[in-house]
Amino acid sequence: MAYQTGTFTSLADLHTTITNFCVANGWASTSGILSKAGVHVKLDSTSSADYLLTKIGTGDDGLGALTNAGSSFNTSAVYVLKNFISTITFPATYHLISLGSPDAIFLIINYNVTDCQHLAFGNCLKYGNWVGGQFLSATAGANSSSLNPLQEYSRVNNNAGYNTLGGSGAFLYSAYDNYQGPARSSSLFNADFDGVGWRANVDGNAVTLSETFGAAALAAPFLKTLNPINLQPTMGPCLFVVGRPAGFSSIVGSMPHIRYLRVDNYQPGDVISVGSQKWIVFPHRNVTNHNGGWAIKYDGP
Repeated sequence: MAYQTGTFTSLADLHTTITNFCVANGWASTSGILSKAGVHVKLDSTSSADYLLTKIGTGDDGLGALTNAGSSFNTSAVYVLKNFISTITFPATYHLISLGSPDAIFLIINYNVTDCQHLAFGNCLKYGNWVGGQFLSATAGANSSSLNPLQEYSRVNNNAGYNTLGGSGAFLYSAYDNYQGPARSSSLFNADFDGVGWRANVDGNAVTLSETFGAAALAAPFLKTLNPINLQPTMGPCLFVVGRPAGFSSIVGSMPHIRYLRVDNYQPGDVISVGSQKWIVFPHRNVTNHNGGWAIKYDGP
């Protein structure tokens, strides 16, 4: 595990920091694409100073274009947004974690004391022998036909009480934007089952179960309350579940570096010990969303 924290003064500055961190931890950087172990990720901070756009594929052409790029249910890119939850006040704090077996990168930004966003990409730990395993998750997703996340965010935020961009802001989990338009996701997962490759975690009228995935659903029932004896949260595993034909689902892998938990009694960046393991805790959005948090395996200072 490698851990790095510091501050950044713009999303372009953050982009450079992520790239340098990934390269220092074994990722290749070729024409703006980061790659390792079959994961190819392209970050873009040049389109706007207001968001960091990220796309994923299973390959690239060596010239800056992804091949077999992730796209599912109107989602082809995910975002870190300058104006999500509250406007980022610079300098803001970042936390970067690199973990192996499977290889994955986790970024959390913490700003205005209590607010957080994330970006994560890598491979899952596969159960069995199947094609795929690459995932991408960020705070928000957008309609692939309208890659203007700030406009989309404003539109959704000002209607029906939504404060996300068709996504919950959580790691590998998304809500839906059925009120405003087509379903969209803030996460993508490549799992080649039943003729389906890239999948999104969405819920809406245009979505069929056999083309979706989930990673937080099996942990969700345990995030409703704290243990009444010691007020400690249950740490739920991150299990990749893909939809199958005829309404069935299959558990196909896990992300052993992650646990979902409540954050009632934690502040962003708190480190907790469970036996011989340490975990660093963050809310998905902010500390007021008690049941929306995650812990990342950690052996830093």
